[in-house]
Amino acid sequence: MKSGIALAMLLLLVSCSRTPQVVTSVCPPVEGVEQVLSGTGVFIGDMHGSNQSPAFLAALACHAMKHGRPVIAAMEYDAQDQPVLDRFLRTRDADAAMELLTQTPHWTGNADGRASVAMANALRALHGYRHAGGDLRLIAYDFWGPDGQERDRRSAQYLEQLRIDATPGTFWILFGGNVHARKVTGLPFRNAPPGSAQHQPLGYLVRDWKLVHLDARYHGGELWGCTGGSREGCSIRDLGPACPTGCRVEPIIRLDSSDPAYDGIYDVSMLSVSRPLHWRADVPAR
Repeated sequence: MKSGIALAMLLLLVSCSRTPQVVTSVCPPVEGVEQVLSGTGVFIGDMHGSNQSPAFLAALACHAMKHGRPVIAAMEYDAQDQPVLDRFLRTRDADAAMELLTQTPHWTGNADGRASVAMANALRALHGYRHAGGDLRLIAYDFWGPDGQERDRRSAQYLEQLRIDATPGTFWILFGGNVHARKVTGLPFRNAPPGSAQHQPLGYLVRDWKLVHLDARYHGGELWGCTGGSREGCSIRDLGPACPTGCRVEPIIRLDSSDPAYDGIYDVSMLSVSRPLHWRADVPAR
């Protein structure tokens, strides 16, 4: 009897002392990343159509997995494509996985940065980290509704359901446009639609998660942007001159409470443009 108890205790100690599986890749540098790795996660405000925001997403996920955390990267990606994302991660061959991923309507129909070359590169990097030992799930949370408020509400409800069933200790990375990442009500912008003063962004609806909400900070450059409902409104946008004293090479996280809509920024210096992966001006924009 005593030997059986001793064996059981030994097995328990061995199982509890196992080192968590961590990603074996070298992560791109992110200054200040240690400030967020021990928390619940981060809500990243994306600059659609830039190279820098998707690259920051992939780098942050890598650091979290390197830190031994299971990661869920939830993206502004059509929720109906969740089965494709699952197959994408399961497919070991990277080229075959990318071919499977990028032939869906999300990639062939979107005219903005949600389906950019940079986003494809970020997802390829995430695929690599997953197959290098990282514990990673990809979630498509974007539910379209009759208006922006309904869209954010449905997305928040879906994410809340997933959160209940997530592995304890999961590091969440929510990735969406800067407006979605705001954790206060109201959209104080000149071009905001009527009724926007009461709008509750996705970031506000998940504020009790205690995520670190990060706004994108940049210093000039270019990005790919769209206005209106047609591809004729999509083009390269000039954001002004770049950093006057030279741009940083790696991004930096700075926590700052001066803007109540965010907990801080991720500074990527100059932005550079990333077009849609499948760009055709004659196809209606989604």
